[in-house]
Amino acid sequence: MLPLIDTHCHIDLAVFEQNREQLLGSAWQTGIKAIVIPAINAADFDSLLAVAHTDSRLLAGCGLHPLYLKHHCEGDFERVAGLAATDTICAIGECGLDYTDKHSDKIAQQSLFTRHVALAAEFDKPLLIHANKAVEDVLLTVQKYPAARGIVHSFNGSLQQAQRLIELGYSLGFGGAITYPRATRLRQLVKQLPLQSIVLETDAPFQTGFTHSGETNQPAWLLEVLETVAEIRQQPAEEVAQITTATAVEIFSLEL
Repeated sequence: MLPLIDTHCHIDLAVFEQNREQLLGSAWQTGIKAIVIPAINAADFDSLLAVAHTDSRLLAGCGLHPLYLKHHCEGDFERVAGLAATDTICAIGECGLDYTDKHSDKIAQQSLFTRHVALAAEFDKPLLIHANKAVEDVLLTVQKYPAARGIVHSFNGSLQQAQRLIELGYSLGFGGAITYPRATRLRQLVKQLPLQSIVLETDAPFQTGFTHSGETNQPAWLLEVLETVAEIRQQPAEEVAQITTATAVEIFSLEL
């Protein structure tokens, strides 16, 4: 078994309620040593933390997702800030920007994201950043806070944007999307970027890989992502696992 870390997995969601223990067992047997669970909105904080507390290998993130902007209130961010000051969570997020809806309030998204970045810098917690059709604005925000760091998950920007993020100290998360043969641009990115700046993720139950297309994604299928990265880069899977895991360990200050 190769040591792996799923840096982005929503294993707390209700879709896993009936088989969560079984799926986690499969993940551990695959070689996964830790799973980072990002929050989406404040209504789910308690259930997410309850799931994370069932196993020391489950690590909680806490943040407010941009797609749920209308559901967030000031008290929700205050709770994120309160948790950021403790060891209860390992990261700030999932937070960020999402411009897929042309009617979305970009100004409000940017304001909320900026507060997350400032919080991460203040408490030295890594960010779990969602950037959908908004990588440039994410860059404009994070470069104002040089003390902040973290992961831009499910990265889908350009090579130039990736390089700028790496220069700022960020890592880039790749998951099931790269396993599709038609994803030529993403696969080229994986080939060109320094392996030390890449981390692996599933984003389960979302973004299922090619082999299991149409099924509900699960953390054990991180192995397909690993094997794809190794194939694209023509490097041994053992080497890819070792380096990407070491990067994740450093980001989240883990002791495996």
